[in-house]
Amino acid sequence: MRMFRYPLILGAFCAMSDAAHAESLLQDFQGLTATTFPATYQLLSSSPGNMSFVSDPNAKSSKGYVQLTLTDNGLGKAQQTVIGPLVDGFPADAPHWYGFSVYLPKNWDFSAPTPVKIAEVASSDNALPSPLSLIVSGSDLQVVMSANHRDPASSDKPTAANSQLRTFTLMPAVAGQWHCVVVKATWSGRVRQGDMQIWTNNQAEPAYQALRTHNSYQGVTHLPRVGLSVPGALGPTQRKIVTDAVILGGSQVYLGLIQQYMPCNPNIK
Repeated sequence: MRMFRYPLILGAFCAMSDAAHAESLLQDFQGLTATTFPATYQLLSSSPGNMSFVSDPNAKSSKGYVQLTLTDNGLGKAQQTVIGPLVDGFPADAPHWYGFSVYLPKNWDFSAPTPVKIAEVASSDNALPSPLSLIVSGSDLQVVMSANHRDPASSDKPTAANSQLRTFTLMPAVAGQWHCVVVKATWSGRVRQGDMQIWTNNQAEPAYQALRTHNSYQGVTHLPRVGLSVPGALGPTQRKIVTDAVILGGSQVYLGLIQQYMPCNPNIK
């Protein structure tokens, strides 16, 4: 894994640092700014103008955030404005923590029929669905998971068509509010291996958990991203969100540490 100057963004504190060191890094991080972003993140969009640096829309935190815009291309084809840390990807068979924070603006249109992906942990195999996606569908924030136990070297290799999809509603999607999701995952593409727990909005109890269940694919690495992505027509002419950096961590990190530095924490500074 590559190491960078801003460890919160990349989770470079993960398995090699203890919790005290991780907390120090989180305390020092000032958010996504024109200074921190270029060396540590990449934008995947049709135009660099679809990203701007903003303050907390709730005016509670002094950190910097990113506003992302997706304007319908009129072609009815897949389109996206997403950001992702410049990492080579995290392997399976070890626990990883992910902290996603997304703010839906006050004018978010919940009546549009097209679900919008706002975050994901994608795999390094682009032909397969992301192992985990966070989707705004109507007025719900859902998690969509994809997994496949098939051997990629066999004649019956995994495909999008033969992968298992599961969808669960995590919580309501609310305009004018931050939505914070913490994921702890041990990824695996093998039967009866792999664990996942998901927490929402500073809650202590998981909203979802699946233990000893395959939750990814064999031989892939995992890439976190956050932004706006749709499989076809957007619906409204334009969508916007505000997002925090993705908090990443390994086995030495714990739930309360991540939640302490997410914008859903009422005491964030």
